[in-house]
Amino acid sequence: MLATDLARKIVEFQIERGWQTERWCQVGAGPADSSIFDDENGNCIARDLSRPVSIGGVEYEGARFAPADKKPGSRHQGWQQLRKYLSNVEPKAGIGREEPGLFVWSTCSHWLRTVPTLPRDEKDMDDVDTVQRTAVSATEVKGILHSSSGKPTMTPESRDALLYAIAKARAWIDDLMQGRVASLAEMAKREGKVEDHVRFLARLAFVSPGVVAAIIHGSAPAELNVTTLAKAVAHRWIEQQRGA
Repeated sequence: MLATDLARKIVEFQIERGWQTERWCQVGAGPADSSIFDDENGNCIARDLSRPVSIGGVEYEGARFAPADKKPGSRHQGWQQLRKYLSNVEPKAGIGREEPGLFVWSTCSHWLRTVPTLPRDEKDMDDVDTVQRTAVSATEVKGILHSSSGKPTMTPESRDALLYAIAKARAWIDDLMQGRVASLAEMAKREGKVEDHVRFLARLAFVSPGVVAAIIHGSAPAELNVTTLAKAVAHRWIEQQRGA
């Protein structure tokens, strides 16, 4: 989709909801990756997005964005803003909503798939573990699909424990996507567990079908357990299975 087409859809969305007219727009400039502001041979995505949009013969202001803040420590501020916007969604008694809020719908599948299960940095709980997000490699899951010849395979008890944990994690994520719970914190309270424990195990919802099949058929290594699998799960299935 061209930037100008995307801008048109954004403006149409805002007009439909009464957030924009030909005279004003109450939607501020949202953050965007700084790369869209790069000017290459006279082409700039941000500039194209901001061009006036003509709808029904009426000209409207285009979509405005501001460069995302990527300086050191910016993720800490980002987490605070995220918490603030999520908390603002709940209307205050007798007042309603007065501040901007972040609304996540069940159709935001990628947001629900990744954000609630982002691993925390063990040395700084207000930051994400960027090493685990980017460097969980095939070497960490190598051998999950097929145990090396001659090595014992897992017991039926271990297999059942793994499959139960995977099914439980999938049910948690489904509850999030369907709006039955608002957050993993609420999920943890419902389950009687600490939030970090639920957040850690929730990533098992994204174990690849190939790994699940190996567990079902008993060909996974005997030492594989819920903790080691949760630590090894990459966010892309191909990374989980590349080493097999």
